[in-house]
Amino acid sequence: MARAISAIAAQLQRSLTSGQVLCDRADAHSRHRGSDATDDRPVVIVLPETPHDVQIAVLAAREHNLSLSVRAGGASAGPPTCDPRLVIDLSRKQRVVVDPEHRTATIQGGATAGGVASTALRQRLSAVTGTTATVGMAGLTLGGGYGPFTGHFGLALDNLLSAEVVLADGRRVKPTPCTNPSCSGRCGAAESSVW
Repeated sequence: MARAISAIAAQLQRSLTSGQVLCDRADAHSRHRGSDATDDRPVVIVLPETPHDVQIAVLAAREHNLSLSVRAGGASAGPPTCDPRLVIDLSRKQRVVVDPEHRTATIQGGATAGGVASTALRQRLSAVTGTTATVGMAGLTLGGGYGPFTGHFGLALDNLLSAEVVLADGRRVKPTPCTNPSCSGRCGAAESSVW
């Protein structure tokens, strides 16, 4: 199995645009799951630099029948599993850019709620985030996103204007919630673009 994993990792590294591939116990940060109750160790860790790198990692997991988990803000890297596992670690992709004129933010997939809130605050704005600074903003938003401003501005998801998402089949899509017929038409003053 170790030889097969090394071959998968080498193939992945050659295919990535500029990301990095780590094998087995190479990076404790990427293995940390927010719980000491489990020490589930991924066999391959991908540190992507581009959305294309994420697509390559997703397709590699499918091709080699590896369970796939994503580590973003830090709350989890997916459910515990004994299966050979590939982790896409976005936790280093924490860039947040706030446009004070349009009152929007563009974030990377590893940005935390605290990172978004503090960047907005430097522009004298408040962001619709959750209540825990260390939670990943992407997961928070896609899961709804209850927070201190929910009563006034809705959930974090209600304030999402667009997103760049890699689906489980490897396709990269850019859904826009406010153009979706099922959308209530209510969009707030925050924009997030995550991958």
